[in-house]
Amino acid sequence: MKNLIKVFFVLIIILFTHNIFAQVIINEIAWMGNSNSSSDEWIELYNLGGSDIDLTNWTLEATDDSPSITLSGFLPSFNFFLLERTDDSSAPTISADFIYTGALSNDGEHLILKNDLGEIINQIDASTGWLAGDNATKETMQWDGAVWQTGEATPRATNIGSSSNHGGESGGSSSKELIIIDENIPVFSLPTKMSTKIIAPESMIAEAPYIFSSKTLNSGGEILIKGKYTWNFGNGEIREDQENKDFEYTYSHPGEYVVILEYRKNFYNLNPDVTDRIVIEVIPADLSISNVFEDGSIELFNESDNEINIGKWSLKSNDNYFNIPKNTFILSGKKLVFSPSVTGFTNIALNQMALIYPNQKIASDYKKEPEPKKIPQKIVYENSVAKTFVQEEIDQIKEENNILVENKTNLDSNLSEIPLEASIIKTLPENRVNNKKSNSYIWFLVLIGLVSLAVLSIFFIRNSGKRTNNFDSFKIID
Repeated sequence: MKNLIKVFFVLIIILFTHNIFAQVIINEIAWMGNSNSSSDEWIELYNLGGSDIDLTNWTLEATDDSPSITLSGFLPSFNFFLLERTDDSSAPTISADFIYTGALSNDGEHLILKNDLGEIINQIDASTGWLAGDNATKETMQWDGAVWQTGEATPRATNIGSSSNHGGESGGSSSKELIIIDENIPVFSLPTKMSTKIIAPESMIAEAPYIFSSKTLNSGGEILIKGKYTWNFGNGEIREDQENKDFEYTYSHPGEYVVILEYRKNFYNLNPDVTDRIVIEVIPADLSISNVFEDGSIELFNESDNEINIGKWSLKSNDNYFNIPKNTFILSGKKLVFSPSVTGFTNIALNQMALIYPNQKIASDYKKEPEPKKIPQKIVYENSVAKTFVQEEIDQIKEENNILVENKTNLDSNLSEIPLEASIIKTLPENRVNNKKSNSYIWFLVLIGLVSLAVLSIFFIRNSGKRTNNFDSFKIID
């Protein structure tokens, strides 16, 4: 009989202790950080029970091992326990109860809270995407006693819209409902009402396709596949599906679009059973091929005010393609260069380049112009210079022969009509230029010779006339 009494009391103690442990929940998650830094992440636990709990050797781990936290410290009844990443500045003005390392993925995590015996006390399966929270507004993921909601961060304070079973920092009434959590049942995966959630990026690039999906749960927490899913993309286009499936969608123009999803379990219901709504910002790509270098490197330039993920885009050179790896980003106002050792493009293939969207539309093209032919430059001797040179030669002839050129005006007129422009092609090597100059000088000498011949002809004609007149002065003597 005594042994039965001992066993009874041991069972009571075990059950009581387990119930105390089971009263600790993950209450709020700042998986997106805060406005100061995306690394300023924090996690808040809450003790729903009336007893203080020693958290020594408790663990809070993600299934991908980031984070993986071994806890220590005490969690008072009806109170909060704040875990801050890296340092005590993740939740400004609020002191941390515990500092940990390890980043939360923005794509979601499966977090499991275990006691010092390795028993699962609480867990959140958000491995396919966080159930609440907003990366843009930095609003956190908060438990309100029934479902997860998005709200302004409340570290060490009661969550927005929280039910009465959450106390304040200073404690709470013992009349609050005691929630006992079975370690074998995933907590928070069983919402009390049907829900649907749109899963899509909050920022997109115009003309680039993105994946849209949704997650719809019934009141028992089961994922719904069949039903009527009606999508309104906010740009006049509607899509209807008879089952929940992923699909690609592309916005053609920049802007802000309100996307609404309506789910109807019965196809013929006029009113939806549940809806969800998000706002998507579509921005222009403003991305171009800014240069193609002689070694085959290709330079892209992001002229927009936003960083752009060009993963799954491609570069096209003639009939050759290079698929840009997933999660390749170009920061705002920055350039990104792909070397030929990465793309495999050769100089032969660089005559015409194009940046291609994942849907094979051209985002930017670049045609490499052929090297321009060098335009010959001319060294020109002006007519006036040549004319002066010739005139000096004529003056020298006049001095040597002591003659007058009566038709000098006509000669000047004739000289002005003679093409005296000497052109020399300025090319390399330089000795070719000198040869051209020598040839030009020979032509000048020929021209001067012709002019000299003309002057001598005039001189001869004049002298002939004078000799005739002298003969007339002679008298014949018989």
